[in-house]
Amino acid sequence: MGANFVVNCANSMSALILALILLEGNVAFKIWKMITNESYVFDLVISHFSASVNDKMDLKEFQSHTDTIISALSTAIYERNYVEKNKTCEMLTELSAQVQARGEKDGYYDYYKYFDTKLRAYVDDFAKVFGYNDMVESIVKIYTRMSNFEYGRIELYVIPLKNMRFWNDQLLLENNYFNQMIEMDLLDAYKKKKISNAEIERIFYVYFDSIMYNNLCTKNVREQLVENYIAALMKLQWNTNEERIEPDVNGLLNVLKYFVLKNNNIEERNYVFQMMIKQAFYNNMPYNKEKYFDFLALLFQSFYAYIFREGETLNQNYRDSLRDTFAIEFSSETIVKMSASWLLRINVQEILRAIGRRIQSGSDSLERRFENFPSFMMAKTVVWTSEFNIDFMLMLYLVFNDEVGFYSIYEAFFDWDAINDECKINILGEFQNQFDMITGLLKDGFVKQYKQYENLLKHSSNITEQIQIKLFKYISEAYTNLR
Repeated sequence: MGANFVVNCANSMSALILALILLEGNVAFKIWKMITNESYVFDLVISHFSASVNDKMDLKEFQSHTDTIISALSTAIYERNYVEKNKTCEMLTELSAQVQARGEKDGYYDYYKYFDTKLRAYVDDFAKVFGYNDMVESIVKIYTRMSNFEYGRIELYVIPLKNMRFWNDQLLLENNYFNQMIEMDLLDAYKKKKISNAEIERIFYVYFDSIMYNNLCTKNVREQLVENYIAALMKLQWNTNEERIEPDVNGLLNVLKYFVLKNNNIEERNYVFQMMIKQAFYNNMPYNKEKYFDFLALLFQSFYAYIFREGETLNQNYRDSLRDTFAIEFSSETIVKMSASWLLRINVQEILRAIGRRIQSGSDSLERRFENFPSFMMAKTVVWTSEFNIDFMLMLYLVFNDEVGFYSIYEAFFDWDAINDECKINILGEFQNQFDMITGLLKDGFVKQYKQYENLLKHSSNITEQIQIKLFKYISEAYTNLR
């Protein structure tokens, strides 16, 4: 028995020694992995952090964790380390859940404000090093755990764009974020609707605004970037993730509204408008024809509205200056004559169809942005109504009657068979309202309006009394058949 005891003790000691060797070997191996493999260290840290972050933290502890992770992000940016950047963003996503876990009474805004303030300090450098689109996607992921504060992430997106206002020529040309922005429709986050079209529209606007009002770059570089922006959007190749919302069209419409129609700087306004007309000529065979003509229809109608219908909000001198802007004529190396009126003339049929689509849809989401509401006015007469759309359509039909007069004014420019009778009656009724019901001639007031527009467009059709009466009878007959 004594011999067995000795053997057993020896075996036990051998087993303990072997276990100790294996344990120390495992520890040594892990230490070696930690020394040679940064990803392994990050995985350990994230695993430990994820386990501990599930418990609610007080504000001081939350701030401490935020500072630590933001410091790690700063290091990843400085070292241009994509792996560390991605893992650090994962930790920030986990930490952001601490904000959402609290109610308003628990002071969750204090958590969010601290987190947001620390993060925004590195957004600009993040975009410069890893790219603008990468920055946006990372912010989207971080904010997925803070659903109550998703509205705030747009302010992070535009920080790098606002800072472009203070870049010189070299920085603007080497780090032009627009080259990435124009491809944001290819991002998974956009395709899955995690990035909204309202955010894309704001991103486009802030970029263009920063370029226009950058006082450090030369005029040549500014104009190059402006033309590139308008040219890229005018291709109308954006694949939207939401039906009837087109960020490229909206981007162009914002340029039209804020940098042309509402721009007091005449030289700047004229240049931007000239670039828009130029690119519209160059892209007259766009990727999406319907979007192209929808944009042109709004461009011409908005100019008409500001020049002739916004008498309550714009003085005569300003409206006359817009008339001069619209009348600009110019040429390029490849096109002898370009002007807004010529662009309208060669596309009038499709523009009439675009107006018809807008009337038929009943949606005024794009039109509302052109209603001019000065901050000093409490109320004004609304210009952009369904009646205004129909009247403008009739006006174009009359001005270019020599081009389109042989088409039916309603069957050719609407999907007439798809419209319900009530809508048909409203359209035909408004057409009919512009005629004297006894003589069948156009009312004097409407004749004055379309003659003014003829003068602006430098194009006229001889609308004889015979033509007027024939058109009136044609409209009235269709109207009567529906009553």
